[in-house]
Amino acid sequence: PPSGSPPIQVAPPDYSVTDVVDLDTVGVADIPRVGGKAAHYGVLRHIGASVRVAHGLAVPVARYRQFLIDNGFDVRIHAMLAD
Repeated sequence: PPSGSPPIQVAPPDYSVTDVVDLDTVGVADIPRVGGKAAHYGVLRHIGASVRVAHGLAVPVARYRQFLIDNGFDVRIHAMLAD
């Protein structure tokens, strides 16, 4: 952050949400449960008629995390970061 700016606060992930979420119900406050990209995409859906954004669903971070674990990607990522 620029000098004098407070550090950015990042909320921990919310792994309690496991159902896929309609983007029309997602906003910035939902970053801990659906991630930043999906949350901001949900915000774009409400900008107005001048901005056309396709309908979609958000995969909760809990499902993404489970995918990584089930396929061994978590171990591979950890190993890459350790180098």
